[in-house]
Amino acid sequence: MQLKLTTWSPIVILGVLGILAGLGRFIATERESKSTSSVPGIIVVGSSADRGPGTLRSALFMAMRADHHVAIELQVPSIELEISLPPVAVAHGLSISGALDTPTHIRNTNDDQSTGVLLHLVSKNVSLANIAVDANGATGIVVSGPQISIDNVAVSNAEVGLSAIDAERLTISNSQFSKNRDGVRIEGSNGSVDVKGNRFTANRRNGLWIVFGVAPGQQTSTIAVHDNRFSGSVNAFTAANAVVDLRGNRFTGFTRAGLTLISSRANIAENRIIDSSGIGMHLADLSNSYVVRNEVGRNQLAGMLIIDAKGLQVDSNEIYENGYGIITVGREPITAALSNNTLTNQTIDGLISIGDTPTIDGNHALHNRQAGIRILDLLLPDRDLIRSSPRHSNNVLTDNGDNEILSGQYVVAGP
Repeated sequence: MQLKLTTWSPIVILGVLGILAGLGRFIATERESKSTSSVPGIIVVGSSADRGPGTLRSALFMAMRADHHVAIELQVPSIELEISLPPVAVAHGLSISGALDTPTHIRNTNDDQSTGVLLHLVSKNVSLANIAVDANGATGIVVSGPQISIDNVAVSNAEVGLSAIDAERLTISNSQFSKNRDGVRIEGSNGSVDVKGNRFTANRRNGLWIVFGVAPGQQTSTIAVHDNRFSGSVNAFTAANAVVDLRGNRFTGFTRAGLTLISSRANIAENRIIDSSGIGMHLADLSNSYVVRNEVGRNQLAGMLIIDAKGLQVDSNEIYENGYGIITVGREPITAALSNNTLTNQTIDGLISIGDTPTIDGNHALHNRQAGIRILDLLLPDRDLIRSSPRHSNNVLTDNGDNEILSGQYVVAGP
């Protein structure tokens, strides 16, 4: 039987095309498999150069191709960068670490790169450990992702040492941030933050700055700031719209405020805030908060400035040798209690309350140069007089410039 070519040609051509299509899919799959599986789980950096095989830059480009968690191990004492590293997005997690005893020093050698970001990481899981960064004017590290861990990291000479954005869980421990404009900046809509055992030294504006976009009543997580050391800077620690637990920290040498909390809820206990030209604690619009067993001394302006508190307990603090010991300002009805505090040797008053007045009970005001306790009405421009409502009992006033509880009026001049 003779077959006509015109009858079988379409069938043959379709068969060949089917084979070619299958082969194409196989080749594409193999290429994709090789492109991801060829990225090892551990990438070793053995070159100190800016670019080329074995460098950190090359390792980061490799990590971006991986479909798995990648660990980059830095096995060089230093890395010299001529330009910023590429922004890195790794879907399944990335860790970068040097040796524990000899952290790898990463240095920006470009003197003109004052606005760049030296290391920018975005990942589901980011971990940085045992590295030191000299940013030379650039922003040091920017990290973003649900879970971020920073341990034994040092950043200096940066616009911002470390910037963390939208981290659901962030841990910063055993690290140092020095001689930056801002040491650490944390921002986003919400998040749990644990900052423990770090040093913030001589940062020009803020040591640690945390601002969330969610009001405290809507916060679902807590910022824990424990056992850190803050020295130098304009503001040592600033937080807004946050739920904060501050414990065992030391603040010294700041020029504006050691601790600034705005529109937050806080537990502030057993901190030491001393030796500054500013205010120890600046607390504004706090709600349902506690300030207990803190040592606040030798701050030239004031130990504590408390404005418009709602449900604040200030109890058993040692406040000495400040300009004013405690200043409270109530521009509207407030609910606060100042109890069992010791206020000694202030340059001016031990305690001065202006406007609506907290409960003042069981405090000891001793050896303050002017009044032990002073309570004043508040007159603001274009507002009715806000009368003080003295609620004081069981206070002990001894050897002050005046041992009577003084009253009067505080007038704020208009423009």
